[in-house]
Amino acid sequence: MAWAGEMRWWAALAVAAVGVVLAGCTPPPSCIGAGAIPRTGGSGSEQDISLTSSPQVARLAREFAPTVEMSTLDRFWPVSVASVLSERDPYGDHVSLVSGGVTVTDHATLADLKSTAPDNSYLNFPAGLADKSGQMGAFLRGIGVPESAIADWPKDLAPVRKAAERTGEIYFYDAGTGCSYGGQRTQGYRALQYWFYYALNYYPMTVDTPTMLSDPLAADGSDVDLHEGDWEHVTVLVEQEGSGYVPKFVWMARHASEGVLIPWDQVTQDPAGHPVVYPAFGGHPSYPSCGAHARATLAASVYDYVVCGRGLFTFSGASTKLVDLARVGWSCWPGHFGTTMGTTGSDNADDPTGQFLVGGPRSPLRQAENSNVCKRNK
Repeated sequence: MAWAGEMRWWAALAVAAVGVVLAGCTPPPSCIGAGAIPRTGGSGSEQDISLTSSPQVARLAREFAPTVEMSTLDRFWPVSVASVLSERDPYGDHVSLVSGGVTVTDHATLADLKSTAPDNSYLNFPAGLADKSGQMGAFLRGIGVPESAIADWPKDLAPVRKAAERTGEIYFYDAGTGCSYGGQRTQGYRALQYWFYYALNYYPMTVDTPTMLSDPLAADGSDVDLHEGDWEHVTVLVEQEGSGYVPKFVWMARHASEGVLIPWDQVTQDPAGHPVVYPAFGGHPSYPSCGAHARATLAASVYDYVVCGRGLFTFSGASTKLVDLARVGWSCWPGHFGTTMGTTGSDNADDPTGQFLVGGPRSPLRQAENSNVCKRNK
């Protein structure tokens, strides 16, 4: 959860909950726009980067792709946009595309997400936004998990684990040089971005702290900042040496302004040399380790919980499908990847106050450090 709509939400929450927002937040990342120019249009199919991009880019992207380790009890994991568009509820309703307040199609496809669409377009998921069980059911049903397995979750995780192994996906974007992270001089490094798309963001707000890491389903009393379509990312900063590249830093994005730039030698690598990333439960910000992590901007009164004790899904950087964002047709679609009733991303039909349910985020190439990418495509 790391985009502008959430920045407004967290600022309001901080004032209401703890009365102060600490100074010294991590400066937001930015790029001057020297990265790969996306090819828009076409069917928007999501082929592996080895089939769409130059051998040099594909090899570089794979070499530093992160391994993602996350709780098997989190209801969602990094998947393709196509997987989420396949969602359906028990009555057969799918993800619809809404533009200008009018439903364009009752079953949105990748080809419907055109860069020429109005910026008030959004995807309307079939389940209610605050209905975690319904959202999870629609997602699992869409990727082929049997109804009996959906009903048995989390008693029997084997079918879901098989689905996760089959559908896990990571998006890549070569942002080139000229990107600034954490207020440090990183513009000279090549920025390799890795984006994760989750079907739902739900932030555990009222929790039983002593048991959250061991039994999160029982300890999570209530959630806030619910939004469909959660885009998160990490960036590996590499420096060219001779004919190859050497990793220097990993930028781990967290919420709107809490990202951290970590030296490469302080990030755990898997046996194949890929950086290991742990998404926190529900909200999915990126951390280098398990445990309870105090939030930077909320006076340490709110935590991110990286739950590892009840089993993990592993999405290997060496083998998880990798898709180049510069080679998919929807990457510059200007709409929201989740329900919203406005263009600011701060309001929703289910929650007009915008306090607990917020709008879906923009495309990775239209948010965070990539705000100039799609402009350059025109």
